[in-house]
Amino acid sequence: MDNPEERNLDSVRAFIDFLSNLGGEALLTCLGNHDVRNDGYLSENLRMVMRVPQMNTAVTWLEAQRIGFVVFNSVIGGNLARGLIGEQQLLDLGSEIDRNVEWRDQRIMGVLHHHPVPIALPEWYARPFYERLFGSKFEKTDELADAAQFSAFVESRRFRCVLHGHKHIPHISATERNVPVFGCGSSVGKVGTRDGNPYMSVNVITLDTDSGDMTTRLLAERIPGGGLQEEGRHEMVSRTSE
Repeated sequence: MDNPEERNLDSVRAFIDFLSNLGGEALLTCLGNHDVRNDGYLSENLRMVMRVPQMNTAVTWLEAQRIGFVVFNSVIGGNLARGLIGEQQLLDLGSEIDRNVEWRDQRIMGVLHHHPVPIALPEWYARPFYERLFGSKFEKTDELADAAQFSAFVESRRFRCVLHGHKHIPHISATERNVPVFGCGSSVGKVGTRDGNPYMSVNVITLDTDSGDMTTRLLAERIPGGGLQEEGRHEMVSRTSE
């Protein structure tokens, strides 16, 4: 949601109901900074956003595919610019993972809103006024306030990858011990560009459930209505170490 207002909540609930009625696996959702703010400030009425279906921290297992999704809440404590996971959340999620005695045989993927690693700004990205004002400080985006602790958690739990959003900048990177990190772009083009053209994009991630090999590629639309085109600069093949 752009902010936690009643009309926005109604729209979100209707959209989630529409997606749920399409069938398939249960939807996974996670909180972002706009979901819990009003005019740039942390909303006092967080009960509003908590009424969104499945908007909670959880571990979801797809038993047939041997895949687990761990959804983190990175807006706790009101740190909306950088995000924070916190020690207690890591402890709780670690305990939930351990309840699955076969978790070591699963391919676990993490999902959160904020950036777990800093991201270099691409050439096409038009920086907002405040980023231009402070210059080199914004050559890269800020990572989580507790990024080192988060990375240590996903590395020790042998995550297959981490998915995140926040700045609408599609990218591929990795933690220090090579857990792939995939940043989504913007499926509605909600990002400023230097040439004024839209940058609508999606990451397509494919996991071979037999071999464990994973590929990801970026599809982007730069011309309104021109269709999604593959960008060769944004592609990765990650092979399992098992």
